[in-house]
Amino acid sequence: MVNHGIPTEYRFIRFRSRLEATWARFFDAVGWRWKYEPFDYDGYIPDFVLLFQHGEVLVEIKPALSLEELQAHTEKIDRSPWAKEALILGVGEVETSHETGWDSILGLLGCYDYNPQERVWEPGRFFHCKVCGQYSLHAIYGSFHCRANGCYDGNGHLGMKDSLEKQWALAQNLVQWAPRLFGSER
Repeated sequence: MVNHGIPTEYRFIRFRSRLEATWARFFDAVGWRWKYEPFDYDGYIPDFVLLFQHGEVLVEIKPALSLEELQAHTEKIDRSPWAKEALILGVGEVETSHETGWDSILGLLGCYDYNPQERVWEPGRFFHCKVCGQYSLHAIYGSFHCRANGCYDGNGHLGMKDSLEKQWALAQNLVQWAPRLFGSER
C-alpha cells in the first residue's frame, strides 16, 4: 500500500503532504532558508535543500518515527548525483533503539567526515550554536561543526537541547487542516 500525503498549502506553496509543509514551517521558525523540490535528478526530486551559509544540505521527508525507519531511505540519496551533505527527517524528533547519549535527534545526517568519497549516515542532533547564535545540527559521532555557519570549537559551541519540541509543536499547530472556503463546503 502506498502512503499518499495530504496536499497542504503553506507560504503559497502546495506541498505534497502536510508533513512536508510542517517541516517547511519548522525551517522558517528556526531561521533556516530552504527551497522546495529544488531540482529533478532524472525522476528523483528531493523534498528540500537547506541553504545554510556554510553549505547546502539536501533534505528528504519520510513518515517515520525512528532512525531505523529513516535508514531505509538512504540508498536513494546515495545513488543520486548529490555530492554534498544530506538529511532525512521523519515525524519530529525521532527515537533511537540504542542509546546515543544525545538528546534532540532530528534525523539521519549523511556527511563526508571520514572519507570525501563516501557519505556516512549518523544521527543528526538539533542544537543552538553558542558561537553564531543560530539553530543548527551536527552529526553526533563524527563532525560537530555547526552546519548553519561552520562554527567549530571542539564541542564547546554546542548549546543545550533548545526547544526542538517547542518549535516542532509550533510548526504543527500553524500547519493544520482547514476547511475549504469556496464551493459547496460552506
